[in-house]
Amino acid sequence: MHRNIGICVIARSAEVRNGVRHAIDKLHSAMAAENGQLAKWHSGVNLPQEEIFNHLLSQAKHYLRDAEEHHQFSFHICEFCSAEEARTALMAADSSPIDVIIADDILLSSESGQTLCQHFWSVLECNPGRVSSYSFLLSLPDLSMAEGRSPGMVALSIQQEAPLIWEMQILKTLMDHLDSAYINKLLARTLAATPTVSTTARFIHRFMSLNFPDRWDFHYYTGSMISGFIDSMFRLSENSATLCESGPNEHSLAVSALCGWQLSQRGYVIAITSGMIDEFRGTLYNLKRANAPGIILCADSPDTSWFPFQGTMHCDYDGRETLAAKGIPCVYLNDKSTLAERLAEVARIQQTQPGPVFVIATQQMLECVLKESLVPAPEQCLLPVARSNVEPDRLAEVMNLLNHSKRRILWQCSHLTDHERDLVYRIARKAGIALADSMVSPGSVCDYYQQQPVDNYVGTFSVYGFNRKVFRYLHQEQQLADPASQSLFFLKSKVDQAASPLSPGKLKNKCHIVQVNRKQEHISPFTDLGVVSALLPFLESVYTRLDVDSEVLDFRQSELDRVQAEPETMPSDWLSQLPMSPNFFFASLGSLLHQKIVQDGYRYLGVYDVGRCGMSAIRNLPKTDKGFSGWYGRALMGDALMALPYLARTSKLPILAFIGDGARALVPDIERQTQAALAQNPHRDQISITVFYLCNGVLSMIRSYLDNRSASSNTRQVSLLQTHDVSQSGRLEGRYSLDCPPIVRERWERFDPEQCQARLTKQHGLHFIDVVLAHNSDGDGLSLLSEAAWHRINVA
Repeated sequence: MHRNIGICVIARSAEVRNGVRHAIDKLHSAMAAENGQLAKWHSGVNLPQEEIFNHLLSQAKHYLRDAEEHHQFSFHICEFCSAEEARTALMAADSSPIDVIIADDILLSSESGQTLCQHFWSVLECNPGRVSSYSFLLSLPDLSMAEGRSPGMVALSIQQEAPLIWEMQILKTLMDHLDSAYINKLLARTLAATPTVSTTARFIHRFMSLNFPDRWDFHYYTGSMISGFIDSMFRLSENSATLCESGPNEHSLAVSALCGWQLSQRGYVIAITSGMIDEFRGTLYNLKRANAPGIILCADSPDTSWFPFQGTMHCDYDGRETLAAKGIPCVYLNDKSTLAERLAEVARIQQTQPGPVFVIATQQMLECVLKESLVPAPEQCLLPVARSNVEPDRLAEVMNLLNHSKRRILWQCSHLTDHERDLVYRIARKAGIALADSMVSPGSVCDYYQQQPVDNYVGTFSVYGFNRKVFRYLHQEQQLADPASQSLFFLKSKVDQAASPLSPGKLKNKCHIVQVNRKQEHISPFTDLGVVSALLPFLESVYTRLDVDSEVLDFRQSELDRVQAEPETMPSDWLSQLPMSPNFFFASLGSLLHQKIVQDGYRYLGVYDVGRCGMSAIRNLPKTDKGFSGWYGRALMGDALMALPYLARTSKLPILAFIGDGARALVPDIERQTQAALAQNPHRDQISITVFYLCNGVLSMIRSYLDNRSASSNTRQVSLLQTHDVSQSGRLEGRYSLDCPPIVRERWERFDPEQCQARLTKQHGLHFIDVVLAHNSDGDGLSLLSEAAWHRINVA
């Protein structure tokens, strides 16, 4: 069969265009020449390029002649000097078949460079010609433009002085394409086959679209067995609101899913392959703890395999036991005859057990296509929270406390929906209630709401980083106030160890605790008044019944005024030593943020990694919106840093991230991934991302623990090797495409308010700032002892 292979050249470079012509001409000449013998091939360094090219031509000639019984090829070249001209011609109804596009950097010379490459690839796929992984070749003038990942399925070639090298690249690309698309029977059959969507992918996509319309994400990390499922999900998600995102490793997928659920109530599907289950670390349990609904699908070998490579299902190991230990349900897809039944089971589990459902599936089941009539349509299984009334007796006790009891009331709030947050603020204002967030849910309630100060907010209350105002609100001098004089409400909380700096004994004997939790089994042993209810109906019931005695309200308001008058910082926090102390840096940044929020209406999304400096940021910086905390659940160092690519892709607000050098050294370099993600954010021109790498050379939380409990100077276990060069500052542009926002690197040894103001005002790009700090264990609410230190005394 005769094939006319079309080659589209989009280039302003004469060298690029001439190289294509010369390569094709030489191939034509070689095919027309009589059979000749080349000298025996001898491999080695510094061989003449002519000799290499002649051998390549000879190999191409013999291969094409062997294929002549079934395939004869001719070639035609279409040349264009602009992308627009080429696009118009290729989309014309009478356009010739095109198999290969060869372009130079003309496609990267506009703001939509990467988008243009993707568009031309789409044009190729719709063209009558055949497409292979060798169908798009991009020639660039220097290596700097090739930095980062290539845009889609585009092969990159750097222009060199010897024209013959470019001609050889053309020849090899063309022959590889002919081999893949036409001559090699196995490859050609695969390319020619009509793409199919597997039954498993179609069911899961329908299920998620039904239960999370326009608010779910597909996270994937590819592998050989899962690649077909991922392709199916790509095709099903085209032109939809579903985000299809990968990450720097498997663990980052779970972090992104947790982030999407906590900040935006987005569901998720995660696709991985065997061997990756253990790479999720404790974040898999964090998804379970957060009741974050979604499906995690892992391709694995059949359990009948004899010790499969990377497999988690064999006679010595059953991956389902690992999941069962975390309380995560698992469904195993390994039989075509029960596939429909097992998929329906996945949907049923989501209805009865909110949180992740794990699916382990063989490759055969992931690629299986059943008749539509054999697979039941998924139903809407994610039912709304039951609207049962709060138990009347318990509600009466709560209302008696709020309306008539002359005592201080503190509400610590966990993750809140927007409606719940609004109700909390309304109730707090009407009842004189003090509000606090925690280190696991920073910004659940915060300093500012709708650009107005929240007078009821007194700070952070948790095992670390509690605020000075919270301490003064609950204590008389250094002792907890009498439990008859105050009540602590924990909303959406288990009252676990992370929730409070107080010991179990103090919680039990020295506090009056009210807890609101929808699960009876999560009512703590310290709780005096447990309300088993979803939070929203509780808040609605409280709001409609509020009628606070004026004497009670006046008392509570005077107590709020008293603690609001307390200075949050002390003189030692403002000691401008070098290196800067964490106290000084965060006091300075906090003061600037307050000013910017009040004067400019500034809002931001905070990202806080596990460590002293991340905790100090939660405690000391004013917050305007809810943030993402690595302290949630298992408190995994590095989780917040790995959330940055997902947040860069989805955030509508500027991002301020606070990452210790311990967390930075623990995870892969995500800077390029974050840059590429920000480039896809539709709000990228209105937001910037500022990452503060807080560098003091030690694991500060553990060092503080040792400082306060030991006189030993042996701190070798907390020392960090310097893995990043923090000595240089400079600007690094996104190189391979102007679509990428610029990266700016800086090193701060002093706090410069004007420089910081300029960074916060910047509306485009990424800023990675190495902040050089000293270590200390002073204050910052790291323990109750911190408020007893001599430099925390408030002298009138």
